Amino acid sequence: MAFGLVCCLVVSVVFGLFLTGCQQAPEKPADGTDKTHATADATHGDAEGDNAAPEGEGEDAEGEGEAPKPKVPWKPLTVQIPLGNGDALFAVVDDPYQQQLRQKGLMLPPVVLPDPEAPAHPPATEDAESDGNGEGEEAATIPKPTQKYPLVILLHELNGRGADWGKFPEALVKAGYAVAVVDLRGHGKSGTKRNWRTFEGKDWQATPKDIYTVMKFLTNNVAQVPQVQGENTALVGASIGANMMIIAAGNTAQSHTKVMRSLVALSPSLKEKNLETTVPIVHVTQPILMMASQTDEISYHGTELLYRLAQGKKSLLLFKNVGRGTEMLRDYPELQGNVVQWLLATLPPKPLPVVYPKPKPTAEDEDAEE
Repeated sequence: MAFGLVCCLVVSVVFGLFLTGCQQAPEKPADGTDKTHATADATHGDAEGDNAAPEGEGEDAEGEGEAPKPKVPWKPLTVQIPLGNGDALFAVVDDPYQQQLRQKGLMLPPVVLPDPEAPAHPPATEDAESDGNGEGEEAATIPKPTQKYPLVILLHELNGRGADWGKFPEALVKAGYAVAVVDLRGHGKSGTKRNWRTFEGKDWQATPKDIYTVMKFLTNNVAQVPQVQGENTALVGASIGANMMIIAAGNTAQSHTKVMRSLVALSPSLKEKNLETTVPIVHVTQPILMMASQTDEISYHGTELLYRLAQGKKSLLLFKNVGRGTEMLRDYPELQGNVVQWLLATLPPKPLPVVYPKPKPTAEDEDAEE
């Protein structure tokens, strides 16, 4: 009996010591890693992620004493160019000059030209409220540009709009170009009166002339867009925009073709909406880069034929499956470099000084001279 009690007492003491040791021993995660290492990894992850520090603390520590830069949204100059009968072309124009303004918290007010035949469309509400800098100051405080930059006009595809180019316009501005992103007639903000779905054959045949209208405005309006070299222009067209571009460039009777220095055709076709390209391409003298993807087999094979018909300096890039038209540059940004390099080689972004017209003398000036 006494021996049994002693054995029970010894077993109880040993079991108690075992429990105490378990409570004091470091616990290990279920995956077997040492908890110390697991905690260090988690801390390292927080330091690189969103939980590295409370909002604003990291920036203050890095840029101590520096004034915060103004945050201005990408809202470049908007232009509405009348086509007659109340129709107008909407375009967004951006350039290195405006890029410099945005860094100072400034932006240009929209330009709406009067339509001699019908009332022009009013500007969009958000643009009409802009006073030119987004902060309530007078637009007169904006410094005038002293340089103007070669122009690149972007023409989107059927049922598209200018925004379909994604960040490609920004890449062109960074390369040193002025960029005009056009909503084609009947599309986007250029389709407020008539939609392209109601167009007849004659309406489509008139669309290449819209390119001349845009070029004429950007070339002859030093007062509104002095920072644009309209006399040195490149065109980038996608799908039906490429067809319009080829037709416009192949019409050598038009004086505007003389200032077209370079062309880029993305997914062009032999014919789309009464816009045939097989004859005009023969008369195109400007350097032309053609790009197509097997995603659109009709355009792919049409591009191959157009390339063979082109007479001047030319280059052809064919891809397997990288979309069609603007998708090629928007969804595959690595392809943007092909276009930028082509433009740099055929239309170098060399800025020129802006020459402002001399103000006409007033009656008071004439009296003072006498």
